[in-house]
Amino acid sequence: LFNSKSRMEQKHRYILETNFAYLINNLHNVEDICDYLVGDYILTSGMMDSIKHKKPRPTGQTRELLAILPRRGMKAYESFINALNQTGNEEVADHLIEKNGSKNNGQNPGKMDNGLSKPKDDNGDTQETKHEHSEKPEGTQKSETQNKQGMPFKVKNEFIVYIYHVICEF
Repeated sequence: LFNSKSRMEQKHRYILETNFAYLINNLHNVEDICDYLVGDYILTSGMMDSIKHKKPRPTGQTRELLAILPRRGMKAYESFINALNQTGNEEVADHLIEKNGSKNNGQNPGKMDNGLSKPKDDNGDTQETKHEHSEKPEGTQKSETQNKQGMPFKVKNEFIVYIYHVICEF
């Protein structure tokens, strides 16, 4: 049922990585989440045991789950979102959906677009895209530190993190 060579989509790994601290601080019922993921063929019973015995609880368990989850296939993220909704972690699921993609009222959460996917041409090659950022009022724009190209450092750093994750794919 599970192809061990398949990996979670880059955009979903990026969502989990950029929300790591949030997940560590806000995830509840990690063992229940694991039970759901075992039932959905995302985790094996051995993986679940490894997660359940991590200490300190619950942060050690959450760290272990987040370390394993990206290697568990294309279906893992969608199953994780569903598991959150089934185990009393609806706020966490909503946070991941709202912060990192268009909210789709819980329908097909694995197909969210967090703005990181690039369009493909007719040959399937990735096309370059230009990102437009909304202008800030002049009063607030001046207070933000910028580099030589006029790009706010926060945007530049997020781009660097994204590029790093894309390069690690290869």
